[in-house]
Amino acid sequence: GKYQSDRKEYPIWKRCSGNSYLIHISDKDFIYLYPGINSCIAGSWEKGAMLSGKYGTVEGFDITNGIRVPRIVCSNNVITVGKYDPSTGNKISSNPLLTDPFEDDNVYILPSSIGELAGEGLYAKKLIPSGSLVCLFNGIRKTKYGLVKRIKPSDEEWSDYRLTLDKSTDLDVPLTSISLESYKATLGHKACHCFEKKNAKFENLFHPRFGEIMSILATKDILPNEEVFVNYNYNLSYSPDWYLSLWKEFKAKYHSQK
Repeated sequence: GKYQSDRKEYPIWKRCSGNSYLIHISDKDFIYLYPGINSCIAGSWEKGAMLSGKYGTVEGFDITNGIRVPRIVCSNNVITVGKYDPSTGNKISSNPLLTDPFEDDNVYILPSSIGELAGEGLYAKKLIPSGSLVCLFNGIRKTKYGLVKRIKPSDEEWSDYRLTLDKSTDLDVPLTSISLESYKATLGHKACHCFEKKNAKFENLFHPRFGEIMSILATKDILPNEEVFVNYNYNLSYSPDWYLSLWKEFKAKYHSQK
């Protein structure tokens, strides 16, 4: 942004985590650009929070006060994205069945291809180029106080869905929110682990509805209808039996191919 007579001039761009952008068009209007700057949310903003927003695509850029502003197109059937609704320590979302339109365009859920025990898996609806955003990962916020101890699978706090957000906070999807019937606001928790087939990774992301969360980013080109796999990156000294078993299988196969 620019200053004129000590006053801010709009538009004002702010780069956020995950290579997303927040553009203040005025003191009340904003545009959020998803990573890749092809998809966006346009809406109203007050006191640092989204009041409402609608989903759209970026057609190009215009110049306002010497600064680029996205030229956006929204569907005739207006797709709303809700309002600022960050999770808390005991509530994952106030509107858990309201899906994110970016995810609606990008991914879908079916039984995982790696077997019945894996449950459901995450699949690409279209080609997702390497480096592109795949989907979002939201969860309840677990605050870590003081000296953080390693959580073991035998501990009550253990969860296969728990991810580190930052030094003081983890995100976790509670058992009551794993099913799509109870929670589908974000779908990142449906991505299965696979050492051999991994094609994506976890990455921090700012989103105007969820706040600071995690996301899944493609590390290879992911083809339409291909399953999305990540490495859960558990510490081998503090990991569940199924993870250790898969690690030993992967390690043995890797060494046999040398």
